[in-house]
Amino acid sequence: MALGRERGRREGGGSGMTAGLRVCNVVFSPASTSDRRAGLLGYLRFQVCGGLLIDGVTLRRTQAGELRLAYPRRGGELYVVRPMDEETRRDLERQVFDVLGLDGGGAR
Repeated sequence: MALGRERGRREGGGSGMTAGLRVCNVVFSPASTSDRRAGLLGYLRFQVCGGLLIDGVTLRRTQAGELRLAYPRRGGELYVVRPMDEETRRDLERQVFDVLGLDGGGAR
């Protein structure tokens, strides 16, 4: 059965993986004041243009002061959707932050 063989398969990472991913239609809903104090800044929905809607993403500020997107999980363990690698994560974050006019670094 093909599914069993696919389970352990790893894709090559890195160069060119994000070339076709373009974020559009970003919608941001701010979190409550108490949530913002705890680092949860708000909730996001955005499209990966070409037909994929990603909802339930949160915008968080880390303890180091950096902004990060956190992708939804089922039961706290299994991701519903997530970037395939670090390069893709950084690219998607950069695109979303650009639309929102944010700098992802440590500036508060």
